[in-house]
Amino acid sequence: MKIIKLTRTNQKQVIDLAGRVLKSRGVIVYPTETMYGLGADPFDQRAIERVIQIKGRLATKGIQVVVYNRAQLDTVARVSSEDEEVMKKYWPGPLALVFPKTDLVPKLLTGGRDTIAARKPKHAFVLALLKKYGRPITSTSANLSGRPPCFSVKEIFAQFEKAHDQPDLIIDGGKLKPSPPSTIIQVVKGRLVVLRAGAIKIPAQNV
Repeated sequence: MKIIKLTRTNQKQVIDLAGRVLKSRGVIVYPTETMYGLGADPFDQRAIERVIQIKGRLATKGIQVVVYNRAQLDTVARVSSEDEEVMKKYWPGPLALVFPKTDLVPKLLTGGRDTIAARKPKHAFVLALLKKYGRPITSTSANLSGRPPCFSVKEIFAQFEKAHDQPDLIIDGGKLKPSPPSTIIQVVKGRLVVLRAGAIKIPAQNV
């Protein structure tokens, strides 16, 4: 596992390196506004397989993605007018919305489902990375399945240093403030349904 410290002056170099890793089917660990996440190219079957192997996660569980803008979202999701209203209200931020997926998205990414969870983050580094990479990346928590989420590189190493499968690059964004995971919601028949409670507290409501 290669580690690179993110500073105020080297963001471009870190993003360039992360982009090269992603383009070569690699997996990165990166800071978000909630916790450290595992990033890979969501259109590459082998990259998705590696994320699953690294986490020790069941392939039937879907993997969330983050997007920079609507153009990137449209590559993975089919967006309704009701979805758009929710996005205007809650994005950017730690809230993922479940959409019907496009045909470009491998079924392995969604656990065999016809839907995908996506969100636009508000973390400046993640947005800059997404803009430069030019496509979405995965955003599942950087921890072994069943273990606690990681808020520091020290915690990441404690979980992965002896693992058979490891991330290729860890971007050290410092110690993050502990936070719940992103909230996951879906619009069902005109009503918001909370699928996972998380960082943004919202009641079930009509759109």
